[in-house]
This record gives sequence, structure tokens and C-alpha cells, in this order.
Amino acid sequence: MLLDDVWERVHLTKIGVPLPCQENGSKVVFTTRFLEICNEMQAQKIKVDCLAANEAWKLFQEKVGEETLNCHPDIPNLAKKVAEKCGGLPLALITIGRAMASKKSPQAWEYSVEVLKKSAHKLARMGQEVYPLLKFSYDSLHSDTIRSCLLYCCLYPEDVLMLKSELIEYWFCEGLLDEFDCVSRARLQGYSIIDSLLNACLLEEDGEYYVKMHDVIRDMALWIACESEAGENSFFVQAGLQLIKTPDVGKWENVRRISLTGNKIKDLTETPTCSNLQTLLLNYNELEVISDGFFKFMSNLRVLNLAGNRSLRELPEGISELVSLECLNLSRTGIRVLSIKLKSLAKLKYLDLRYTDVLRRIPRKLISSFSKLQIFRMFRSGSGGYYANEMDEAIFFNSDNEDVILELGSLLHLNGGINGFHNPYETDGDNLLNDGNEGLIEELGCLQHLNMLSIHIRSALGLERFLSFQNLEGCTQELSLCVFKETKQLNILSIANMDSLERLDVSECGYLEQMKMEMKFGEGRMLQTSLFSTLREVTIFECGNLRDMTWVILVPNLRFLWVVNCSKIEEIMSEEKMSEVADADVVKNLKSNPFSKLQNLGLQFLPELKSIYWDVLLFTCLTGIFVRECPKLRELPVNSDSAKGNQICIQGEKEWWETLEWKDKATQNAFLPFFEPQ
Repeated sequence: MLLDDVWERVHLTKIGVPLPCQENGSKVVFTTRFLEICNEMQAQKIKVDCLAANEAWKLFQEKVGEETLNCHPDIPNLAKKVAEKCGGLPLALITIGRAMASKKSPQAWEYSVEVLKKSAHKLARMGQEVYPLLKFSYDSLHSDTIRSCLLYCCLYPEDVLMLKSELIEYWFCEGLLDEFDCVSRARLQGYSIIDSLLNACLLEEDGEYYVKMHDVIRDMALWIACESEAGENSFFVQAGLQLIKTPDVGKWENVRRISLTGNKIKDLTETPTCSNLQTLLLNYNELEVISDGFFKFMSNLRVLNLAGNRSLRELPEGISELVSLECLNLSRTGIRVLSIKLKSLAKLKYLDLRYTDVLRRIPRKLISSFSKLQIFRMFRSGSGGYYANEMDEAIFFNSDNEDVILELGSLLHLNGGINGFHNPYETDGDNLLNDGNEGLIEELGCLQHLNMLSIHIRSALGLERFLSFQNLEGCTQELSLCVFKETKQLNILSIANMDSLERLDVSECGYLEQMKMEMKFGEGRMLQTSLFSTLREVTIFECGNLRDMTWVILVPNLRFLWVVNCSKIEEIMSEEKMSEVADADVVKNLKSNPFSKLQNLGLQFLPELKSIYWDVLLFTCLTGIFVRECPKLRELPVNSDSAKGNQICIQGEKEWWETLEWKDKATQNAFLPFFEPQ
């Protein structure tokens, strides 16, 4: 029996169909758009993917017809562009292909390409034939909240991966997650909504941390938000179109959400009137100037995203008039100073200052005035540019994290980091960034509702003060330790109980010789159960006296490890240092197979590095190894079974690869196909 397009569980016995089994030899095959229907009916699942590019092109050709395709030599290439916009979805390929069969001039095809970029619903009866069928999946979602969260995804540019955690945080600030007042609990509702959208095939998962939207599903969402239900939702989306000029602000008047993400707009000098506006996404443009009057008539704005505008050096004074603002993202901007006038943003729940390399000044009593702040991010901030702007976007091996895999080795021309650029120890008493960030830590410690924290600490004293605040220690997800003056030893176990810590950076600690594993009396039992349980990313950069990183054996869920420009490191893990650990019980379970969850390993500019590990390891999750300027590294800790079933990319110099020594010929043959010379 074949059942097509099933929308709810079918009770087979109630309609007189015996349950399939070996004895009766019967089978029931059904198709559905909902994964939960498969689970409810205990079915064996076979995912039907969209058509591959060559199959999609073949179907499109059939519907357009040879006569049209042969009318003009330019039409086949233009037709391929139109077919690509259908994303392999047969319904769209058939509908558009049939409609284009009568278009026999290249100009008509060029017009169709442009329409598909901006307003796909206006082309070839998409709004009459394709989207209404797809909208049934949207209408069948369990609640208005889930439907609103789906529509929010179309604010992102086409083909962009959406970080799940970021989506959820924006949903929270927009008031879409109504079950919890606390963002850490609201995340549970957010992930449940993402699961619902994945189960309905309206979103697709891409790795562990990202989701994406099929082009046609996004176009349908835009059709709903801008046309079908425009009165209710009212979106204005011109994302990823490489616009140079600001779209006509006269069209913004009644709009609730605007996305101009991913364009090339340099200035915003008009004064738009949009009192209904709640969301304004201006991230990843080329903004240099925003006039003081630009925000004047946006009194209900809740979310403002200015991230990625590197040339934006200062905020307009008018931003202080956004009294309803709950989310402000200034990450990766060129902002140098935060004004004390920002205290008027009393409703702020989310402030992101990550990678604001040239941020020099935050006035005292500003951060502590944000009494409702729940998310504060200041990771690798005010660092004077030792992470070069252009490298923020350099990602290797298609990492599951948008920031962690940076080609830090390319930054070595910036030796000296913050030296001569901004002295964090200078004496401006009103500046939170002038005391190793200790003043900032004090103000953060006063915030009662803080749930998620990313922090950049510049002194051992600052770290000690930070660890004295249990509320900060418990909610920190990203920790950057930078320029610890005259600190020769760091007891890494002092941060082992930070049960939310996901990323750790240690950078430019030139005096640091040892990262010790030294337990305080009575901590052993506690450490064994909670040791670095959430930490998954570690970067060590420019620690010139450090000789090993044996402590990473304590990190059971490590996914990404990058060690860059540490001139004295000889071993990543030292067998001798392992024997010196005060309590061997702490590591006995990890020693058998460290790196079991490692996905990416980066080793750059390590002239003394000879060993990664003293024995063979099984890299069950490894996808990439990047080696650069490590001339003494002659052997990898692998054998022929180390990466069975994995597709690994190994990048490095050809000369280095040719001098590697292998356990045996089988090991060499197993890894030979993975190498990509650099």
C-alpha cells in the first residue's frame, strides 16, 4: 500500500489494514513532510533529498524545451542560473520551467534572474502555484510562535548558515520566546522550536551548531512576510544584494522588521520615519557614517545589529534615543569609545562587543547601569588589533564554529600585539579598560540577571578577581586571557569548574612557562566529575616560553585546538608531565584516548615542536589538521586505524609532508589521500 503526503499519524488497523510483518509479507510505504509522523508510525525512514545539480538541470531543460533553449546562444547559461535558484526542488523546477518555455529572448531570461534574486514570488506563478502548497507546511506548525520564528529566518541572506544559538538569542530579545524571562531557560524553548522546524523540513541542519534555509523555502517565507500576511508581519528584506545605496527609506514607514545585511552601504544620512520598526539588521555592510538623526523616529526598535562594519569608528549620539532597545550587536566594528549616554538604553538585555579590536574606552558605571543585561560578550576586545580584521572571516575545514578556526599564523607581522597601541594599564580612572579589565569585572559582578558572558581578561589579578564572583564564573561561555605581565605559571585547574565554559584563548603571555595541573586540597572529588566538561575550543597564541600543553588531556570534549607562534613548545602532551600530576585519578579515564572528539587541530609557527602525543591515537571525529612552519614535527600520532571512516583534510608544506616518518607503509597509504599541499 502506498500513502502519499501524510499529514498526521494513520492508525492502520482502524482503517482495516493489517500491520506489516514478515508473516503476512505486506508493506506500507508513505511519504510525509514531517519527521515526527515517521517516528509516531515507527517507520523506517528514507530521506528524499532535493535533486542534484545535473538532475535538476535535466528536469528544467525538459520543461523549458529545446526550441526555447536553442533560440539564442546566451539563453542556456541564463537558464542554468534560473534553474540553480530552484535549489533542486522539483515543484519549483517544473513550475518555472513551464513558465519560461515561452521566453525566447535573452533579455526576458535576464529579467527572470533579477526577479528571482529580489522577489521570486512575482515570477512564473510561484505565488499562485508553488508557495501555497509549501505554505501548508507553515500553516501546520503547532503555534504562532513557531511560525514567527520561521519567518525571522528569512531576514538572513540567501545561502547563509544561521548559528542556532544566535537565532535563539535574537528570538528572545524580539519577545518571540514567551515561556521564560531568563535567556538560559529560553534557549530550551528555542532549541525545541528549531527541532520543530527541522522536523517539518522547513529548516535543514548543517553540522551540530548551524541551520540553513532552502532557497525556495526562504522565498516562500518572504512571500508570507512581505505579501501574503504583510499586514501582520511587514518585512522589508534586501539582504545580500551588494547594494551600495540605502533603499528608499520612504518604504520603511509601516515596516516592523528590516534586513539590509550583507550589502556595501557606506553611510546612513537620512532620517527615516518608522515608529513601528522593531528589528534593524545592518550587519556586514561597509558603514562609515551614521547620522545623529538616523535613529530619531525609531522609538520602538528592539534589535539593532551593526556587526561587521569595520570602518564604523563611532556611534551617533542619536543611538541613545533608542529607549526600547533590548539587543545591540557591535561585534567586529571599529568602535573606539562607548559613550556614557548609552545609559539611556535601560532595557538592554544583549550587548555584543566581540572582536572590537580598537575599543579603547568604556566609561565607569556604564555597564553596571544595564540592570536588565542577560548577555554580555567582550571576547578578544580592546586587543589593539592583534587579530587582524581580514582574518575574522577566515575559516578552515568548514568549522562548526564561525570564529574559532582563524589563520592566526598570518598575523605574525603584528608582533607585539597591543604594545604601542593601547596600554590597558594607563591611568584614566574613568575608563574600565585601563586596569586589566578589573573594573569591568567589578561592574559585571553587580549585574543580577547576567546569564551568558564572554570576557577578555588582561591580568592575573583580574582573573583572580573574576573567579571570586561565582555568578560570573558560572555563566562564562568564552574566556580570553591576554598579556599576563610577568606571570610565569598559570594553574589551569583554577578554571576547571566553570561549567559553562566553551572557548578558551590564552594569548600574548610572553612570560608564561607552565600551565600547571595543581589541585587545591579537597578538590579532587569535585574535579573528577566536572572537569572542563563543556570546553570544546582552545587557542594558544604567542606564548613564547610555554613548552607543552599537557593539560588539554583534561578536556574530554575538545573539538578545536590551535597552537600558534609559541617558539619553545616541544610537545603538545608530555608523558613526563603527566606523571607529575598530583592526583592521577583525575586523568586516568582520559589518558586512554585523548582527542577522541577532536575535529580540527592547527599547529603554526612552532619551530621546536617535536611531538603531539607519545602514543597512537584514534581520531574518530577528526576532519582537519593544519600544519605550518613546524620543521621538527616528524611524526603524527597515528596508525592505519586512527582515522578509519573519516574524510580528513591535512594541510601543510609539501617539504614537511615528504619528511614525515610513518609507523608503517599501511599508515602512510591510509593518510596519503588526505594531504593538500600549501
